Parts: sequence; C-alpha cells; structure tokens
Amino acid sequence: NYGEQQQRPESCLEGCAGKLVRSNQRLMAAYVRLMPALVQRRLVLDSNSQHSSQPQAPSFSPSAA
Repeated sequence: NYGEQQQRPESCLEGCAGKLVRSNQRLMAAYVRLMPALVQRRLVLDSNSQHSSQPQAPSFSPSAA
C-alpha cells in the first residue's frame, strides 16, 4: 500500500512537468514562427526612421532587457 501511495505523487509530478515542457515547446515554436516577421517589421521601421528628419525614441531591444 505504501508503494502505491508514494507512486501517485511522483506520477502526478511527472505529469505536471510533462505539461510544462510541452507548453514551453509550444511557446517557443510560436516565437520561432513570429520572429522573422517581427525582425522584418523592425528593419522596415528602422529604415523609414533613417529617412525621416524627426528624431526617434530609442528602439527596444529584448537582448538588452
């Protein structure tokens, strides 16, 4: 009986950890799909701001955060 009781929390923990891993994988897949479009948009905005005579606020860089 003790073995069964001990196994239940471990299997519950493994299930929760598996859900977390799968959720993280889906999040990273969405990030990888969206990133090229975001980079392209940023390049266009930067290019447009160079042609503009108005000063622009510094752009946000996720790597600097």
